[in-house]
Amino acid sequence: MKSPREPPTHTVEAITALDAAVTRFRRTLALPEVRAFIEGRLDPDVDQAHYRILRAVELASLEAPQETGVCEIAELVDLEVSTVSRHLDKITDAGLVTREWSDVDARRRVVCLTERGRQCLQDMTAARTDLWERLTAGSSDRDLTVTARVLNRIRDNVDLLD
Repeated sequence: MKSPREPPTHTVEAITALDAAVTRFRRTLALPEVRAFIEGRLDPDVDQAHYRILRAVELASLEAPQETGVCEIAELVDLEVSTVSRHLDKITDAGLVTREWSDVDARRRVVCLTERGRQCLQDMTAARTDLWERLTAGSSDRDLTVTARVLNRIRDNVDLLD
C-alpha cells in the first residue's frame, strides 16, 4: 500500500470520532427534509445529480469552451463516461444543455449550457448556499475552511490507496 507523504499517526479515538462524524454527516445529507429543502426550490426537471453535471459543464466550458465533451465532464465529476452520457441525455431532453459538433474536431460533440441550464444552475447554487448557511450556523469561516481542506485532503489520499 502506498502511503501519503509522511502520514501523521492518529489516535484510535480521533479516527473513531471522524468515522462516526462522517457517517452521521452522510446520513444527514440524505434526510428527506434536507433533500426537500433543496428540491422544493428547483425546476422539477433537475435533480441533484443533474446539478453536478451542469456545474461540471460550466467549469469545463470556462477552461476550454471548444473541448467540453463527455470525457471531460466525467473526469470532473469522477463518474464513468456511460453514467455521464445518460445524465446528459436527460438534461439535453430537458433543454438544459445542447450537444453540438465540435468546430475543432468533427468527431466530437461539445456540450454547452443553455439559458435554461444557466438559470437552473443559479437556482441550485442559491438553494445549496442557503442550505449550507443554515447547516453551518455557529461555525466560523475558519472552521469551514479547515473542514474543506481536510475533506479535500482525504479525497486526494484515496488516490494513494492500492
